[in-house]
Amino acid sequence: MTAQRADKLSEAARVALAILEDRAIAERRLSFVQTLPPETLRWLGAQITMYALDTCDEKGGWRKLWLALVDRMGFPLKP
Repeated sequence: MTAQRADKLSEAARVALAILEDRAIAERRLSFVQTLPPETLRWLGAQITMYALDTCDEKGGWRKLWLALVDRMGFPLKP
């Protein structure tokens, strides 16, 4: 991954988190950012997490990292 792409992904993640946390940042005033309701991002995160849970044992890779991130954010994944 190039440094420029990593910077763009980091910025996108910062804006997505601001939407989820309902924080006011300058980028949230952009028209295309305002069209994404937080529920869309929550749904996407839930779908990625469910897919990772279903396929983690067979495929590993990014799924284990994703599940570790979700666990560190405080969402219980273990019974």
